Amino acid sequence: MRPPLDVLVVGAGPGGLATAIKLKRLADEAGQELSMAVIDKAPQPGYHNLSGAVVDPRPLDELTPAWREHRLLAKRISAVEQDDMFFLLGSRAIKIPELVAPSAMDHSDDVVVSISRLVGYLATVAEDAGIEVYSGFSARELILEGGRVQGVRLGEVGLDADGGHMPNYRPAEEIRARVTVLADGTCGVLSEQLREHYGAGVNPQAYSLGVKAVMQFKDEHPFGAGRVAHFLGYPLPQDVFGGCFMYAMDAKTVAVGLIMALDWKYGDLNPQVEFERFRAHPFVAQQLSGGVTIASGARTIPEGGYYAIGKINVPGALVVGDGAGASKLSKAEANGTPIVPAEKFEALLVDPATVVAELSEVGQ
Repeated sequence: MRPPLDVLVVGAGPGGLATAIKLKRLADEAGQELSMAVIDKAPQPGYHNLSGAVVDPRPLDELTPAWREHRLLAKRISAVEQDDMFFLLGSRAIKIPELVAPSAMDHSDDVVVSISRLVGYLATVAEDAGIEVYSGFSARELILEGGRVQGVRLGEVGLDADGGHMPNYRPAEEIRARVTVLADGTCGVLSEQLREHYGAGVNPQAYSLGVKAVMQFKDEHPFGAGRVAHFLGYPLPQDVFGGCFMYAMDAKTVAVGLIMALDWKYGDLNPQVEFERFRAHPFVAQQLSGGVTIASGARTIPEGGYYAIGKINVPGALVVGDGAGASKLSKAEANGTPIVPAEKFEALLVDPATVVAELSEVGQ
């Protein structure tokens, strides 16, 4: 039987991989050896991350300074040169002056990047650092023994539609670790189990739903390279919180999406229909003229705030990223940012035993 890992990270998104890389680097600097692994249900790193997002490059510059030159990202990073905000009416688009636009929505120092490619790059950085990264492993259950989290239990393999065993059946395997980092994303199965067992926040978590599509153009798109835009008003009703966005990923690719809070009172309000209504608005349609949708998807975004976070550090485990409710809603997108500050890790790196015994205290 394989001995327990020192650290197991569940979820190979930006938050999980960044946490693993940072912790491994701090351990190496302290002359410690940590056995670490990252598992993810996607068949390949980045396959569950829809491209096209505006990100603050400073944390990436600190984590891995050479990220802009890597083959997966070179020529795929677009600096934001024009940042606009509009209020949409039935057929008009009114530009909101910079002096009136919320300062928290300012993207002037940000970049537009493919999150899928970024995750693929972070996976290579983790592997080069000596971290094992395994794709195609879906964790279904926390192992709770002796009053602490001891690891995770994977799903069964080889079941038919009725739950019967097929010839390739394999029972659920266990991966045990002294510390388990849950980076399983918004509404993650394991982070929800942890909250149910150890306690949720004072307030229930609230969510928005984001719908996004990536559009490609034969020639340069009318929207303009290096440009991002956010939209208020149409098509959402006045009592529905939300907005829309457009990001130029490069001269021939645009990411476009809609975000709306999941608390509307209308039984016939369909997010996908509202998204298509947004794309059909005369001003938006002009910016997207000639484009073809090459990818699309949807996801929930936690927006309950501090009092909805609940327990994110328990004996043997902690939660990072969207699973902890760590989204930065002022930027109108959520990309899985680690919630655990680096200095908390540094304070623990005295010896491996200290890391293993006290990592669950991180976040207090």
